[in-house]
Amino acid sequence: MRDERQLVHAQDGTREALIRARSRGKFVAVDCEMVGIGPDGKASSLAWVSVVNFHGVVPLDEFVRQRERVVDYQTEYSGIRPGELILRAKPFAVVQKQVARGGSLLGMC
Repeated sequence: MRDERQLVHAQDGTREALIRARSRGKFVAVDCEMVGIGPDGKASSLAWVSVVNFHGVVPLDEFVRQRERVVDYQTEYSGIRPGELILRAKPFAVVQKQVARGGSLLGMC
């Protein structure tokens, strides 16, 4: 990011260009994937969250540990397989704190 700031500043030689480059890093987009829980798997639970910043850097890409039994991994949509949640998932509260530090939310899908 430092190189980009220097490049922008060097191109038009203004302090405003440097400020614009710096502010772009404040915005993030979030993508969440869900799994089905409950008796019929129709209730949704957050299972994977990814954050990407303005520069395309992914500062967060985490699986979320489930408190309830997962009935439907919705792999065809989510890409999540059972082993991933068992081996790599973090508690919801931990991931929630990481997301909160990410910056100003630009969009979510």
